Amino acid sequence: MTWQAYVDDNLVGTGKVAKAAIFGTDGSLWATSAGYNVDPVEILKLIAAFENTDDIAANGLFLEGKRFNYLRSGDASIYAL
Repeated sequence: MTWQAYVDDNLVGTGKVAKAAIFGTDGSLWATSAGYNVDPVEILKLIAAFENTDDIAANGLFLEGKRFNYLRSGDASIYAL
């Protein structure tokens, strides 16, 4: 299975996820749902937040220009609403 098929079938295809994308840790796009246009700068900030959440805790997390409020994070996850 490709990453694109995973996004299409296992995420968006369930009807429970509206938009999805998979990026590498270097910010490279691996797969995305149709019409989901996340700015590369937004992804790099998200990746950086896995090491230090200070920026998104203070300023929010932005995806497609929409602001999400940081809630909490774990070793491999960031929660925002």
